Formats: sequence, structure tokens, C-alpha cells
Amino acid sequence: IYSTFSRTAMKSYIGLVPLGNFNKFISHGGNPRASLFESNVRDHHPDAKVNLKIGRTLDTPGAEDFWWLNNGITIIASDVVGDGDMLTITDALIVNGLQTSYEVFYHFQRTQATQDDQRTILVRVIKITEPTSIDNIINATNSQTSIPTIWLHATEDIHRRIEVLLGSVDLCYDRRKNYYRNRGKTSEVIVTIPYLAQALAAIVLQKPDEARGRPTTIAEAYYSKLFSEDFPEEIYSKSAMIMKVVDCHLDGCGLDRAFRSNLVFHVAMHAVCCALKSPSPRRKTIAALDIQKLTSTLLDSSLDIVRKEYTKLGGDDKVAKGKLFVEAVKLDLKQRFGRYPGIPEPPDRQKRK
Repeated sequence: IYSTFSRTAMKSYIGLVPLGNFNKFISHGGNPRASLFESNVRDHHPDAKVNLKIGRTLDTPGAEDFWWLNNGITIIASDVVGDGDMLTITDALIVNGLQTSYEVFYHFQRTQATQDDQRTILVRVIKITEPTSIDNIINATNSQTSIPTIWLHATEDIHRRIEVLLGSVDLCYDRRKNYYRNRGKTSEVIVTIPYLAQALAAIVLQKPDEARGRPTTIAEAYYSKLFSEDFPEEIYSKSAMIMKVVDCHLDGCGLDRAFRSNLVFHVAMHAVCCALKSPSPRRKTIAALDIQKLTSTLLDSSLDIVRKEYTKLGGDDKVAKGKLFVEAVKLDLKQRFGRYPGIPEPPDRQKRK
């Protein structure tokens, strides 16, 4: 990568790179160099207003240099060697600035701009190998723009493993936001981090009310109870598959959208308990569930029971997000599969649990 760079302490560099040079650096074979962006927490979002604005700025040069109008790029690397106007970077990863990088790439594709464009982009290059420092840099630089906190976990090892696990059952774990959407995958096979967190909260933690009521924050509220290397790995792929089966079934029932949204997590919890004949199955048991047990008949039965309790309590958003609804559904499960089926446990025993 060629430019005029200034070296700072701890073998890091900051400098202004001509747009043409930067485009060469991020391009390979007529496409963006995908390996550079592996540690970014989200993929390109071409329709975002800020990206459309970056594209217009690139396509219609004004009196200002580009770097005056843009926050720039952060690159981490295992080694960086400076020699005059050239940096040799080993294991380069762009951890912040993916959106800008893609807009620069598409600018040159779209306009056939020459590599002689003298506008520049601000680039920071940091030699770093310590995992904690890498995570700190990723979190800090990506927290400067609006992004739900849960997405900042995307580079953790557990989410990389979940991506592989879900891939083995033909699902796409979108740990890097928009990654699979940008590659033409449909919503039927895409599982986002928030979606998986809602599924785990409803099915494993038996908190369908919170899965419904806190879609963007439940992952952070219960992160250590949802994602841990101590849990059976299959719990992630199985929970995602269960949620997709329930989603598909309810989609075929012709339910009103709001009505469906208020029932889906409670139905998922109830159906899993019925399939496993347990009012509160353990993670290991859920992870071993045969998906074929979630038959249309079973799902219809769970839907009927959940709908009955929902309607009885008033049938609105407040009910769906409230404790009384989930308690009513759990009571049904205890009466079916508790120690003494058909007889609810005494209130004092329930409290001790």
C-alpha cells in the first residue's frame, strides 16, 4: 500500500492514501478482497442512507478532499513494515470502514474512474496480535456509529463456530450483518444473531414473553445464558431449526401479522415441551430433539392452546409481552407433563423452585 505515512508509537501508522491506490489494495479479480473484511462486525449495506451519500460524494467530486468528509479506515495486522512511501502489511484486516471501502470499490466500478484520482482517504494501520486488544479496537471503532451492541460479538469464536454449525443444516448464520443477504440468500435460511437469541430465550430459557418484548436487547440481557462454550453446540443449530419450522407453520396458517408475532415464541416453547414430554427440558435434551417430532398436528395443537390463553387474557401486545401469558402456558405444560399430570403443583412448591 503506497502513500505518505507517519509512524506513531507501538509500530502503528496513519496516513492519507490516494483513492486509486486504496482501491487496488482492497480489490482482487474484479471483486472486493473478502478476506480483508473477515473481522468486521457487519457486511456492506448498499441501501443505507449514509452509504448512498458516500457514493454520491465519490461520484461527484467537490472542493473538499474525500478524507475531510469521511472517518476513514482502520486496519490491524500481525506485522507492518514501512519503507519510504510503502507499507508492507502482513495478515491485514479492515476492522472499521467496510462500508466506505465497498463504496470506493463500487465508485471505480460504476464510473470507470481512473486510478489517478488524487483525492485521498485516511487510513490507520496498527500492528497488533493480542486478542483482547484486537477486540477492544473492533468494539471501540464500531461503537462510533449506530449499531446494536449484540452485533459487536460477531467476531467471537463462539459465533464463528455457530456459523459453521448452522451451515451444516443448510442455514446461514448472519453473524456479520447483511453478509448472506448480499450474497443472494433468502430470509427463509438466514439466521441473524438477534433471531437466534430470541429463539434460545424462548425455547431454552422459557422466556417467550421477553423474546417478544425485547427483540433488540434480550441477547445482551442474558448473553452468558444464551451463548457459552459450556453448552452443547447442537443447541444453537437445533434452536434455529425449531424456530424456522414454527415460523413456516404459522406462515401457512393465515394469521394476521401482529397476531402471529405475539404467539410465535410461546408456540415454539410449548411445541418443544410437548415433543419432549417435559415442562422444562434441559439444554442437552433440546439439543438432541428430532425435528421430525414437530409435526403439523403437534404444532396445530400448541397453537390452539397458546391462542386460547392469549385470547382469554385480552389478546393484545401487552399480553404477549407480559408474565401472565407465559405463566398460563407453562401451567398447561405442567398439567400435561409434570410429576403428577393433570394436577398443578401446589403454589408453595412452585415458589421454592
